Amino acid sequence: MLLCIVEWRAQECLYGHLFLLTAMCVVNAQTIESESEPLISKANKDLAEDFGLHLDAKCSVFTGYYAMHEKYMQSHAVKELSVQTLNGTRIVEHFVGKLEKMFKKRKNAVQKLVEVAEVESEKFNWSSTPDANYNNVMYINKNNISEGICESDDFFENQYKEDSAFYRRMDFEHSLKFRTKVNRAESVVQVPFEVYNRGTTVTRTAAWSKVLDDQFKTNMANDPSLKWQYFASPTGILRIYPGLQWDMLHCNNRPNMYDCRKKQWYIQAATYPKNVLILLDTSGSMIGTNLFVAEYAVPEIFKFLGDNDFFNVLTFGKDAKPINKCYGFELMPANWKNKRTVLEDISKIKPYGYADYNVTLHTVLDLLKKFRSQQGGSYCDFMLLIITDGAPENLDHIFEKYYKDNDFQIRIFPYLVGYDKSSLSSLRQMACHNNGYFTHLMNRASVRYRVLEQVHILNRPLAFHQDHHVAWTKAYYTGKLEKESSHLVCTISMAAHRKINGTATLLGVLATDIPLDDILESIPINNIGVNGYIYMITNNGHTLIHPRFNPRYNEFGLEGLRPNYEGIDIDDLENSLAGRQVRAEMINKTGSLAADRIVTPLFGMNRVLILSGTYYYAPIRETPYYLAAVLPSGYGHTSLKYPEVLQRRSHDAKYDAKSCGEALKRWMISATSISRTGAICSLLYSGIGVAESWRYCQHIQDNVGPHEMSQLDMLKAFVTDKHNDTISCDEELVTGVLYDAYHMAVIQPFWSEFRQFRKTTREGVIMTFVISKNGVLMEYWHEETQGFHSKARNTIFKFSRVEFPDVYRRTVEQPPDDWLYSLPNNKSSMERDSIVIAATKAFRLNNAVLGVAGLLFKHSRFSENFNNFEDMSENCGKRYNRFFDCYLIDENAITLYADDESQVGQYLGLINGPVMSSLLKEKIFNVVELMDYNAVCKTHPPQTNSPASYRQSQIYVIWKYVTGVIMHILHSQVNLAAGSWLSRFFPSPPPPTRIPTTIKWKTRSCQRKFEVALVNRSKVPYVGVELCDDHCRPTPGEFGIYSVKKTNMFLVALLKQPYPLISLETTNLAAGEEVTHSEKESCEKLRTPKPRKSPTGCKIGNIQETEKGFPCSSASRISLTFRKMMNFQDIGLYCCAWILCLTFLMLMV
Repeated sequence: MLLCIVEWRAQECLYGHLFLLTAMCVVNAQTIESESEPLISKANKDLAEDFGLHLDAKCSVFTGYYAMHEKYMQSHAVKELSVQTLNGTRIVEHFVGKLEKMFKKRKNAVQKLVEVAEVESEKFNWSSTPDANYNNVMYINKNNISEGICESDDFFENQYKEDSAFYRRMDFEHSLKFRTKVNRAESVVQVPFEVYNRGTTVTRTAAWSKVLDDQFKTNMANDPSLKWQYFASPTGILRIYPGLQWDMLHCNNRPNMYDCRKKQWYIQAATYPKNVLILLDTSGSMIGTNLFVAEYAVPEIFKFLGDNDFFNVLTFGKDAKPINKCYGFELMPANWKNKRTVLEDISKIKPYGYADYNVTLHTVLDLLKKFRSQQGGSYCDFMLLIITDGAPENLDHIFEKYYKDNDFQIRIFPYLVGYDKSSLSSLRQMACHNNGYFTHLMNRASVRYRVLEQVHILNRPLAFHQDHHVAWTKAYYTGKLEKESSHLVCTISMAAHRKINGTATLLGVLATDIPLDDILESIPINNIGVNGYIYMITNNGHTLIHPRFNPRYNEFGLEGLRPNYEGIDIDDLENSLAGRQVRAEMINKTGSLAADRIVTPLFGMNRVLILSGTYYYAPIRETPYYLAAVLPSGYGHTSLKYPEVLQRRSHDAKYDAKSCGEALKRWMISATSISRTGAICSLLYSGIGVAESWRYCQHIQDNVGPHEMSQLDMLKAFVTDKHNDTISCDEELVTGVLYDAYHMAVIQPFWSEFRQFRKTTREGVIMTFVISKNGVLMEYWHEETQGFHSKARNTIFKFSRVEFPDVYRRTVEQPPDDWLYSLPNNKSSMERDSIVIAATKAFRLNNAVLGVAGLLFKHSRFSENFNNFEDMSENCGKRYNRFFDCYLIDENAITLYADDESQVGQYLGLINGPVMSSLLKEKIFNVVELMDYNAVCKTHPPQTNSPASYRQSQIYVIWKYVTGVIMHILHSQVNLAAGSWLSRFFPSPPPPTRIPTTIKWKTRSCQRKFEVALVNRSKVPYVGVELCDDHCRPTPGEFGIYSVKKTNMFLVALLKQPYPLISLETTNLAAGEEVTHSEKESCEKLRTPKPRKSPTGCKIGNIQETEKGFPCSSASRISLTFRKMMNFQDIGLYCCAWILCLTFLMLMV
């Protein structure tokens, strides 16, 4: 060991002398500037070059850069390591092939469930009355409220006492795969709160669907990677496998109102894509409650519009008018932005006049005919939804004339709002004659469950043709599961149908989730490399996977999901000309496209990389998904081939500490070639870490205990042949880890020697480290200050699932011989003792990047090095000199050194605006604009300072208290009269005792702009005059900017003036400013057509559904249904409960 260390130190000394000699030669060989050159230019230019060489020599020695680089070169010389060219097209085809296999497995699992469901439903006796005692999540294990999240509610305590006969005990065990406690023996059933869980249709569905458990288990056995499996029924029940503990309450003590029938995976599987035209009656008779109900119905209808649908909303009185001026009478995609815009327009409606159905329907039918001829929108189902409070007796003659000249059917769904039933017959007839469905919405409470019927009506063509098309959703969060299991997924679903009397109807939807984590595991980041990335989109251009796809926000002290996170368009993330062109091409073919300018934001849009590279893209067959890979030019198209000896297992090798110590000692002394045993020993005993956010390994078996092993522990267990029956690893990635561990093991003794003999702590060195391309980390602390500098350390080693650390990414984009200097804390308000600076440099071999070496050292010592480097009054080398104000800035004009240490970390424009303005004017720096199109902004809180608002707040407190007391009384009376089942809709809230003292901010979707300055190296050095108005200085100041050799730093020297400054202007860059657009600009953006691919396989025919026995209206026997649900014992209790309910509704109104 000692001989080896001496040898390394000798090598380092030799390298140090060579570099000092090189530096001297460079300095002596420089051309002597003419005497006419300004003094500010020559002296400081020399200083910048000499100081850069000085830093290069120090950093190279302290990090052991040359020793590591020499080991890589030796390995390459003996052909242990080779660099190969990476073929981007083959890489994409390889990833696509893996994803196609995974998706096919999941689709086959759903198809098996559909087959079993349809067969078993035929065997079931649908006239039977099954027992209501099934695995209802409401009655499982009594207290099914997540511990530590929500407080219990009195309703559940009372409910369990009264319904003890339905109580079920179920054991759950923690699952790493499902991220929560599950029961693999059986499934559970969730019933929405609006649905009576002991109704006959519910118990029948729960009874027959129990047979699906066997197929659930078979699917899981055939594909252990399979996640949640579902059966969703038109009755509203959801059967989930494996069983889990369901949250009955949200944290605001409100019921969990999850309803599977309103989820896109259910709707897309049960219906075809559709064009929807909504007619909203705005005549004078709609004023008041009717309009209130109608306005509430529209957003509920919008929930059933998916990504493949198109819609528009027209108001009508004397004639039809578009509610949205931007789209006019044209169909618009049913995306989040368009829905939000239309809802804002609806809130401004003012009813007046009368309704002329004759003129309106002619206009609307002509529009639908136009849509059909232009093949616009979804070109499948056409729906007309009429929301009104009345209609003429007979409108059939209008539709008969239309159908006579056209060969396709329009489905009409009339919604009658209010209590007036005079138009009930005519609207029902309109629905029955046009394959639609009539619904009576008497009040707001009936809207939620009444609009559900339209999905089942639209399923009729699929059931008639026995069409089991596969639906694939965009990415969304699984909010129905517990918090610890909530994650982004896409869902595969198919509808099952039941044959009844020669026809068919919707039996339910079968589905399974595909977590996006599973997709990422099929695309290891090490195969893409640094600054390369993968992204996936849907046929509508919505983002599934992208490094900058961040569904959550954490700003303004608020945290949550972005309002439109499910519909983030890829153009918002790939907003370059090349990115938009790729989007248009990738949905149709496989190909590639070279791009000269790929803008990549870093550090939360505070930094930026401008890359050149190539897009490679391909469709994923038999799915509506498409994949693209972006590889940087040069190093992005290289890969490393490691020695095959690292893949050969030795079953008789010993890996205990003693055996490994002897093996490493022999290897170091003899300097033999690499071996698997030596590499494994290095991994086990050299203090090496790995990027824990990457997936080197995963558990094969799920039941491994409540805590998952770390990636490093799994790697160690895998390479030592322990637990290989429970752990699976990426062999290619493991080989790279072993290679890196073997070579990194030699550097730690070297760092230790430097600390002991060269006193690196005196030089301000805090930590030295190496990061490899395979995510292998080695760090050595020269000071015991890990806790104090943990933030800087975490920034340097901050790997994500899909990206390398930002410091690593910036480093590899520097010129090959340059060091990157950065402030890991990246704050302008840092305390003096906590300011540290990092220096990093990439290892390269034939254009390939092998890793990065670096060190972390005190900023105070860095400043001393600069101040004392050359004691010359004619340059910046002496602090507090009489001639210059001096700054060291990086490529983004962030200050790394200033005479005033409080300015470290600030943008130069905030310190000296005139100088920065000159640099921008002369194009020494250019401003790169970055847009966050899916940002969140705070809404302005209401003003509470005025006397009027104060009086209103006092009245509000009194009103809340009184209504709270009344609601408590009603709550107890309802429980007494009707049983506690009804009280789930009317939870008993505690009366408020005070006004909240803190302002509750809310967020909204917005666009925000960020600006980053980026240097143009070709224009440095530069000497100029600062741009300053007459009031700033008596005379303009001369300044110069010079490259600090072999670094990313630039020296800015400003000649001091003989007169004191009157004032100094500052300039700043946009840092998240909200961007607003005019109505015209917003409209143009919305109407700009985006490339998309419509789903195929639509089977719509002119079938008269009423003749087939399908119903075309809903029954209005609410009182009878309510009586059955409540199961009252006598008519007295029945009347008492209804009186209390009506009283409650009147109070609410």
